[in-house]
Amino acid sequence: MVRELPRSSVPLSDDEVKDLLKQLEGSWKIIDYKGKTKFTWYQEVMVTDDSFVLSGGTHVGYKISGSLHTPSAEEVVMPNRPFKEQFHFFRGSNREIYFDYTGKNVHEA
Repeated sequence: MVRELPRSSVPLSDDEVKDLLKQLEGSWKIIDYKGKTKFTWYQEVMVTDDSFVLSGGTHVGYKISGSLHTPSAEEVVMPNRPFKEQFHFFRGSNREIYFDYTGKNVHEA
């Protein structure tokens, strides 16, 4: 399933973006409100200026072994590499705030 920004969404004004970034600035813990999964995507996010860096957590990868003719793959849990992305804020028709072009948003805990 590919997520996308709802068509009715509109970009936030420069003043709204500035105010929102001021509120988000700093280090935050990420809580998976859907419950435990096989692995954790990321555990922390650091917000600075107009971007954020995701860090911590793990993902499932595969360790390939065997020979060229009889390869085998073993599932292994691997640490995530930090990931940096720039914010692109939009407001949806129900006043929800999206922070990128794919329609990701933040749920207040």
